[in-house]
Amino acid sequence: MDLSVTKSDFFELDADNPENGYVLVEGTDVIGSLNQQLAERLKEIDAFEAVIKWENFVHLSGREVISDVFSLAAGTDDKNIGLKNIYYKLAEAMYGKKISSDVSQIAARACIIFNDLLHDRLEYNINTLFKCEILKEILRPETFDASQKGIFNSMLLLSFDKSTEVSPGNVYAKTSAEVEAYPYNALLADAIDITRVAAEFYMSKNEGSKPEPGQVREYKNENKKEYQKFEKDLRDRIKSGSTFVDIESSPICDYAQNKWKANRLSPAILIPESHLWAVARAEYLYLSPSFSIGGNLSRILIDMRYFTSIPLATLTSAKQGPIFRLKHQFLIDIQSSLSKHVSRPGISSIN
Repeated sequence: MDLSVTKSDFFELDADNPENGYVLVEGTDVIGSLNQQLAERLKEIDAFEAVIKWENFVHLSGREVISDVFSLAAGTDDKNIGLKNIYYKLAEAMYGKKISSDVSQIAARACIIFNDLLHDRLEYNINTLFKCEILKEILRPETFDASQKGIFNSMLLLSFDKSTEVSPGNVYAKTSAEVEAYPYNALLADAIDITRVAAEFYMSKNEGSKPEPGQVREYKNENKKEYQKFEKDLRDRIKSGSTFVDIESSPICDYAQNKWKANRLSPAILIPESHLWAVARAEYLYLSPSFSIGGNLSRILIDMRYFTSIPLATLTSAKQGPIFRLKHQFLIDIQSSLSKHVSRPGISSIN
């Protein structure tokens, strides 16, 4: 949104003292005039009001958090040392025994805790003070493009920082040779929904007509060789278009307290959205929301039955670092699914 103003509306050449150049026109309220013009433009694109007010609340909440931190330091004999002590304890609260002696690292990790404080204060201020005066209505969209959903999910769920540090949430791509070995060679085979694939095979051979109940199995058996080729070709297409990965799924507390004994991994497939129709739905399969990577919509598919671990030195010595990292809430969702799968009690009964 552009807002154009005319300089001569606010400033004029000082006729009595030309060396002064342009001076403010007497009686001109610059700020008031700009606010009025901005308000008029906002009426044309009223959605901007929410973004502008949110930014103002960010500044307000940031000042309040800083004020709270400084007030704690002000109660000490040496305010400078008091503030440094706060930095150290905040960093220690986040990273425990893995806290670095590097000044920048300590300060940076303290600032990450500031982010949490800012989020809480910002949420409170918005809930209690936010009010729209120009924005009139927000309607349910008739359409919302899938690519937009994917882009937003990428912003919400993924981090593409290039840190090589091994940490929970890191996603590591497997090489083509590794994909041919266990367990990656079994991931795709176990994830395919054979019933759906067989039905697709039937329709491909019968001009798209939907099969009657029981017809698919009979047709599949009658055309076994053709079906096997159809299924193999499908697997090869999915395989060539997917990325096989390991997700570091260890609890963050083990990392923070330096209690890691092994890297706990979830072997997974980064599978294109276009192949999702062929994926089974089962309690042991975790399927992530759709997100965009390089302009392509994909999902993470985890078979929790292959949850495993490797020695700590393996990822540390790997030449290639993570391709991206899962943000904290995304990782927790996966860990929650893993814990439910591991702790299923099962029942003893006579059928």
